[in-house]
Amino acid sequence: MLANDDSNVTVERTVPYYNHDTESYILASSNPICVDWAVYSSRLGNDSAAVTSGRAYTTSDIDFTVKFSVCGSSNRSPLGRFKTAPSADQDVSGIGLGVFSCSNYPNGYFNAYGNAARKDRVDFMVHLGDYIYEYEQGVPGVDPRAANPPKEIFSLYDYRTRIAEYRTDLDLLLNHQQFAWITTWDDHEVANNGYRDGFSGMNNTEESFIDAGGVSVDQRKMNAVRAYFEWMPIRQVDMDDNLRIWRNFQMGTLFDLITLDTRNYDRSITTLNENNEYIDLIANDSGRSLMGSHQESWFYRQRSESNDRGAAWCIIDNQIVFSRINISSWFGTFENPTTAISGMAI
Repeated sequence: MLANDDSNVTVERTVPYYNHDTESYILASSNPICVDWAVYSSRLGNDSAAVTSGRAYTTSDIDFTVKFSVCGSSNRSPLGRFKTAPSADQDVSGIGLGVFSCSNYPNGYFNAYGNAARKDRVDFMVHLGDYIYEYEQGVPGVDPRAANPPKEIFSLYDYRTRIAEYRTDLDLLLNHQQFAWITTWDDHEVANNGYRDGFSGMNNTEESFIDAGGVSVDQRKMNAVRAYFEWMPIRQVDMDDNLRIWRNFQMGTLFDLITLDTRNYDRSITTLNENNEYIDLIANDSGRSLMGSHQESWFYRQRSESNDRGAAWCIIDNQIVFSRINISSWFGTFENPTTAISGMAI
């Protein structure tokens, strides 16, 4: 197994992460890994029956994140399965979704992933966020699922290594192998109670920067986001907007699945544990936002377009509770649920 790349070099300025337009740089690498891939119409995987095939490359710059057969070798990755979404105008009577969230590796085994995969009763898996947790947890050598690295994570190497550890769980691997996933992040893919300018344990001050080992809020966020896009089954949504994960899936005429980011993109300050009274006082401030004006405008437009195209259902895929149950919910920023509810049948 290749070790995670230990460089903490991440993007500078507004530049895209790896995509096919930068393949010339991958080809110019002195140590590329060659990747042969093929798609089959059945589970047999006979070379003669390949529907399509090709060759790609990966390097340490993207943490070797490709499932591959090494060139000139008989070594092969496990055969996986994938389902494509129906076209927007396709008449579909039923689509099954498996829904997951808040999966903390040190807390226990991922039986839910394995049970869903083995039962094989759904079409797509949806993860609402907290695919990983950033905390230091457990004692290496004592606890079989102690967090790796054995500390709270901050660097690009840290986030790459933590996601890689989660992928050693056999039930999670089986689920990824058998199903197409639709994912978004919550807060713990970066850090607890994230918002636009910080987290519950970190903010944009010199003291916080020093305590975090010389990592700023923005740097930590970009480290986490880069590792996420490298490891997760998702393409970067907008090459000119590195932090965007919000997007829409038109699943035939049956439903639209609107996937949001109510945590990291442009959220106003949230509960940081010590500021709960302050958050209560400003909850009705019309300037507060869960998503920022750009994403909010897109979200309301998607709802309208879903109705206009005649989708039977509009499903909102988001990270937090849609109720007044706590101040991290939609009602911690009062204007958002008021606008979101208008025109909706609940």
